[in-house]
Amino acid sequence: MLEVSVHAESRHAIETSDEDRLLPHDQQPSLPLDVKAQPWTPIALRPASLYALASLYVTLAMGLIVLVVVDHKKQGLATSREGLHYLWTYGPTLVLSVLATFWNHIDYRTRQLLPWSILRKGPTPASDTLLIDYTSASDAIVLWECIKARQFPVLITTTTTWLLKLLIVLSTSLLSLQRENVTLEGTNLTSTDHFDNSSWAETRLQSLAPLFAYGHTKWELEYPAGTSSFLAIPTFKVARQDQRMSTDTVDTTVDSLQVSLDSCQEASVRHNRNGTQIHTDTCGSHQLNNTRPFFHSVSVRVFGVACGENDSKDHVGIFLITDNRQHAFLANGSENPDNIGPVKPMVWVCEVALSFAPAAVKLDMTGNIVHGEQLHSSKDTPLVSAESMIDRVLGSTQNVGEQLWYLADDDQSILTDFNVSQYNSDQFFLLYLVTYKPKDLDELSVSETFLADMKSLFSVVAAQTAKQNLMTPGEIRLKGTLHTVGLRIRVQSFSVYWIVGILVVLSVSAIALSMLVPQGSTHCDPGPIFGQAAILARSPDLQRVLNKTGMYSIPELRQLLEVQICEVKPGNHRMPAIELHKIVPRMPTSNLKRKLSPWWVPWSLSVWARLIFVAGVLTVMISLEASYARSVQKTGLADIDHPTSTRYAWRLVPGTVMLGVSTLLSVIAADSKLVLPYHELRQTSASTMSTIRGDHRSRFAVAILWLALKDRHWPILAVVLGATAAFPLTIVSSGLFTSHTYNSTDSVTYDLKVLYNFTNPGSTWDPQAVGKKAFDLALLQSRNMSYPPWIFGEYLLPRISISPAFRDAFSNDSLAPGSILELEGLAWKASAACELVASESVSVKDVGPLGITSAHNISATFPHACSNGDQSFGFAETTFVHNWTSGEVVQLWKDSWNDRRVPYTMLLYGKTPENLESGISDLNVMLCCSRMHIYDVMSIFEVPSLDIVDVKAHEGRAREVREVGVDRIYTAMTEAIRTMWSDDENTLPPFFSAALSQYPDTTLDDLMARDNSSMLADAASKIWSLAFPPMTDMLSRVDWNDHISFLPGTVLGTIYQPDRTRLVQNAVSTYILTALLGFIVACVAVLF
Repeated sequence: MLEVSVHAESRHAIETSDEDRLLPHDQQPSLPLDVKAQPWTPIALRPASLYALASLYVTLAMGLIVLVVVDHKKQGLATSREGLHYLWTYGPTLVLSVLATFWNHIDYRTRQLLPWSILRKGPTPASDTLLIDYTSASDAIVLWECIKARQFPVLITTTTTWLLKLLIVLSTSLLSLQRENVTLEGTNLTSTDHFDNSSWAETRLQSLAPLFAYGHTKWELEYPAGTSSFLAIPTFKVARQDQRMSTDTVDTTVDSLQVSLDSCQEASVRHNRNGTQIHTDTCGSHQLNNTRPFFHSVSVRVFGVACGENDSKDHVGIFLITDNRQHAFLANGSENPDNIGPVKPMVWVCEVALSFAPAAVKLDMTGNIVHGEQLHSSKDTPLVSAESMIDRVLGSTQNVGEQLWYLADDDQSILTDFNVSQYNSDQFFLLYLVTYKPKDLDELSVSETFLADMKSLFSVVAAQTAKQNLMTPGEIRLKGTLHTVGLRIRVQSFSVYWIVGILVVLSVSAIALSMLVPQGSTHCDPGPIFGQAAILARSPDLQRVLNKTGMYSIPELRQLLEVQICEVKPGNHRMPAIELHKIVPRMPTSNLKRKLSPWWVPWSLSVWARLIFVAGVLTVMISLEASYARSVQKTGLADIDHPTSTRYAWRLVPGTVMLGVSTLLSVIAADSKLVLPYHELRQTSASTMSTIRGDHRSRFAVAILWLALKDRHWPILAVVLGATAAFPLTIVSSGLFTSHTYNSTDSVTYDLKVLYNFTNPGSTWDPQAVGKKAFDLALLQSRNMSYPPWIFGEYLLPRISISPAFRDAFSNDSLAPGSILELEGLAWKASAACELVASESVSVKDVGPLGITSAHNISATFPHACSNGDQSFGFAETTFVHNWTSGEVVQLWKDSWNDRRVPYTMLLYGKTPENLESGISDLNVMLCCSRMHIYDVMSIFEVPSLDIVDVKAHEGRAREVREVGVDRIYTAMTEAIRTMWSDDENTLPPFFSAALSQYPDTTLDDLMARDNSSMLADAASKIWSLAFPPMTDMLSRVDWNDHISFLPGTVLGTIYQPDRTRLVQNAVSTYILTALLGFIVACVAVLF
């Protein structure tokens, strides 16, 4: 039954006998005449407290909305580590748990004082006041009873209590740790070069620029660092690059040069005996010589044009003639061009625009431009003139025809269809054909497409030309914005919407409760037994009814009282007193039951209830340990994605379970506090005053612990300690499960498709063609570009494909982005150890006229030879014969084999003096010893594309290849290098172009100096090693079959799928929860 807590003064008007009175009249407590009782309201139920609570709810709701805005704006609240995320997730649950504790006090006081508030309103049936039980009944019963009785204050507080519990559960999933894109301002960037036009005029032409354009399209090679399809910028590196992910990018603003063909005008064409004349309104007329004869169906010429009266060729002309018939214009003009027949010329004259201006660029971690665009166009301060840029761009393509011819060997059909070659066609047009691959003349005749492609190609070559010739080594420091992937604390929208909505409802409930809650219903706290005894002493009507009913059962007492009509009225000194409007006479003694009524025990304190509770808590502890062990063993409990309902459900489950444990324990604690005073009074050693004055249910835990310890109420001490330990259960459970990114591992089988066979020399082949193609690829790769398929740097790998049984399971749709494959297998690699020959071992002599010039013989004697094992072999005199030109840059190669089949290569390089007889101090000879090995390697591929990410050779596990088929590899190599030189003194030989690319801070003269021979030796070895893989792939590639016995047909690999999200149980939260639950079990055990 609910304790009755209204203090009243004894009514002297009622005549009762001494035996009907609880106390003699002269011993009944009374107040002094000058003392008046004041209405009493608990602090928790005062309007100010409830308004403050409503304001706090609104503040929390607004704070959550702000958090959502910040979360969306910054892609998360903060960056955190996986091991510390729970420091964030504990916060919301802690705040709401504290609010719930305070609200429980409001709920208790409302239930306690509501009957007294009703009694003050007028006569009310006892069944609605004295007999209602809101403090010890379960919440479900309380809800039903207050709904029936329309007692809204208790309905509000009880509903709010459960809404707060729902909030606590939802708060456990409010914040989570996710991998998100992170932006870091102020990242340090350092360039390795900067714009400088001081050496523009002296720089030799290179064919790399057009080769880069072709390599990007042909093999999807990346543009060199610091360049894009139209921009040239300094090359940057990011601070602490080794700690950055390969997918990171950096935004910055930097000086850039952009070259483009703008304002293109179509020109009119008029043929004459001196050539062809073109005319535009802006540029006037321009005479073209050497435009005939045309002996093929399509002809293109790209040339510089001087616009108007300006002699500077600052425009580019693109002259295109397409005709399905062969025709000819004779150079001597003997034939009238009017009789030749119709031709279909298209001519455009385009302005060359150079813009040197800041550009907003996005760079990857290697310095490559992911995206770039100039902030504005600036033509006021160009680094070089348009005419000079035109000469460089078109000059770089003059010697590229032969290289493109060999590189585009599998595109020969295109060249054949258009009847062009490296000799009879404009080199820029040849580059266009192999890069864009037009299908036929009809496609070429679409002027818009053709002109757009030619403009794009010019910009690509110009950007590469600017990067190679307008940069000087030097550092520039800038700040940038790093875009990376990190672990971010994210606000979950699902939880926010519910929490904000509930907080709004709670704020309204608090305001409504401030208007309905009992105010001043009693003159003091009615909670202790002392207060209830005082009420009985000051209420004679109630005493009369209850006198000598201690033998009654609870139903009998309820039956006795429910017919009463009760009311509280002010008595003497304004002390409220209970009046009964229907007084029944004292029941005869013969009607009293003689057996004692059993002591009432709440269901929560029964032995079975406590056993069930302890068993349930132990089950939770075992489940926690079991799930944690599985999480450790399986690297998580389950795979989850971002975001899914499963992920949120897993986060809500532990909060719900721990809230259930905490709620059940709070019921045990509340009933223990209720029963304790009566239990103590039954003990002979009980302190009467401390027992009847104690009111543990209305006090906070700290006060209860102190009183229980002082009064030695050990059961209360134990149960309150257990309830205190239950308080952080839900808080800690918010960090129990988290998402963890990991690399999933799956075994998969791949089939070998292509290997390399060196035992059979093979069929007829052109060593020059193969060698040139391989060398040109090495030239591109030496500029930090990417590699062709199945080649990674100096390594050549066998070709594979996924076995059919695994094809569906690891398709592009099923694999996570960034997945990689690791394979243990073989790779082929060649090396060349180069060493400078002593100057005294090199001599020169005149061998007489050779052709129209004088030829000289350079002889070199080597002190030792390339070794095979422990043996060394000497050489006879080796000679180089060449037609010398004074001041020429020389690079001559010669190869041979010693008698143990160890190949060697000799390089003569330097500048020829004016008189060879006077000395050869500027000429050097280098000996390079070559070898080929098979390595055991760990190869890493992207899947499913099988692009090579990395190759790691195992130390000490290499085997030298000495088969006969190796001969053609070295023959093709030296043949290629031997012929890779230019007759144009202004053009840099490709070999030195590739060597200089490895030393951007070095000039050609420095590289050829004898003191720097080690640099050139390293460069030669690097180029040799880079040229080997594509050359071997072209010469020795064979399909795998059963006759190749040294390798099985399948290889076993491992696929790693990164950034897979897995549900992981946190160790710290698990240990804390287990300790708290164990402590709770121990505390409940004390109650037994």
